[in-house]
Amino acid sequence: MARVYVGMRWMWLPGLLALGALGGCGSGVQECTAIGSPPGIGVSGPGASEMVLEWCRDGTCREHAVTRWSADPQHGFADIPELPAEPVRVTLTADGQRLDPVTVVPEPTYPNGEDCPAGGPAASVTVDRHGNVRPG
Repeated sequence: MARVYVGMRWMWLPGLLALGALGGCGSGVQECTAIGSPPGIGVSGPGASEMVLEWCRDGTCREHAVTRWSADPQHGFADIPELPAEPVRVTLTADGQRLDPVTVVPEPTYPNGEDCPAGGPAASVTVDRHGNVRPG
């Protein structure tokens, strides 16, 4: 049994020991938090002052601005709420220069692990210093 000093007396708390023992052990159950995982396409590569991502599927194309993460101009993200978990053709326009298209396959993300519900589908592209675009 555990003792807790309260005021000038010691009090016995029978349940405290059991609680302490359980606190350090995992229950084996995956905790699914409310962490977000927005659908979209990440962009890595040389920074551009303005970048637009166009994605197309089944003859329909949509454009989304690529926003930069923090102060790192080499990483950005196009938030695309309607992005499907199916192959899409992606074309970037960086500072007015249209780059060659590439096909990517957005996949569901699991920010809390695969035992929890999936987040939005996501994919990424990388632009090299010559303006070549590749998946990943």
